[in-house]
Amino acid sequence: AAALARLVRAKAGVRTRVGARASIPRSMFNRGRKQYVAEKLITLLSRPVGDRSVVIGLTLEDMYMKSLPYRFTFSIRGPAGWAVVSRARMDPVALGLDADPALRMRRLQKMVLKNVGALSLGLPLSGNPRSAMSKTILSVDDLDYMTDDFRPAKPSGARRTWLARSDRVCKQA
Repeated sequence: AAALARLVRAKAGVRTRVGARASIPRSMFNRGRKQYVAEKLITLLSRPVGDRSVVIGLTLEDMYMKSLPYRFTFSIRGPAGWAVVSRARMDPVALGLDADPALRMRRLQKMVLKNVGALSLGLPLSGNPRSAMSKTILSVDDLDYMTDDFRPAKPSGARRTWLARSDRVCKQA
């Protein structure tokens, strides 16, 4: 968590601190789905009265949003400066692959930066899938394609040409 806080300070220029760990009540767990309910997890976050700091909780547990039809969510964000980010499905081991702690951390960093961008910096979500503010993150593939830059540079001319050719190949297949 400390390394993540340092990254947020460096990339977003916001002050950070690591708070205390909290246990998650079993009442927030949906036994049928074997996941935690994200809308309940976000209620665990707290800050002193009058403090307008953004609070982002991190969890190892898998979660889903009751309000959306998806099987899981990487994060939930509330309008009052709260967010919870789950790294459960960011772990390659969860997908039956070899452990890769560096990849898992890069994925976690991107989701935390997206929430910091929205909640601390007031940045809008972006239609650019490479932006840390990408509005649609439905899989680890989306997360891997995304960068940790809020406004990533456009691909070079050579890269755009390669992408256009690869797109045509995919459409022909």
